[in-house]
Amino acid sequence: MIMLFAAQQDRIVHRFYGLGQGQDMLRSVVFIFMALLAGCSSSPKGVECPGEVSTLYGQSLGQTQGTIFDLVTSFSVSRDGASVQSGPLQSQDRFQYIPSAVTREGYYAQRLSDKQFRLINPYQDTLITWTCP
Repeated sequence: MIMLFAAQQDRIVHRFYGLGQGQDMLRSVVFIFMALLAGCSSSPKGVECPGEVSTLYGQSLGQTQGTIFDLVTSFSVSRDGASVQSGPLQSQDRFQYIPSAVTREGYYAQRLSDKQFRLINPYQDTLITWTCP
């Protein structure tokens, strides 16, 4: 008896608000689509990270700042309006070898850890290591 009353009350509410079963289903589909679209459309957020500039032999040349966009299999660094993308980082064994790639500009890009990134410029004998918080 209570179940019958609840079902009848549901029908009254649906009629009052102009909702039918088809409209409920359509609302559900639209809601799920919007949730998926919102979740998939977010772009990676950059993290402002301090960097240490040094020569290839380890002599310190100073400090710098950069915005790191970490995409796990690659990363990019933006600084002063310029951006360098690592491209796909590769390693035969991530526990033994540092994942690395050569950028379009000819720099050697390395992902040292989940918080440390390095760009090596062999043409100018410099390397920059960024450590993110």
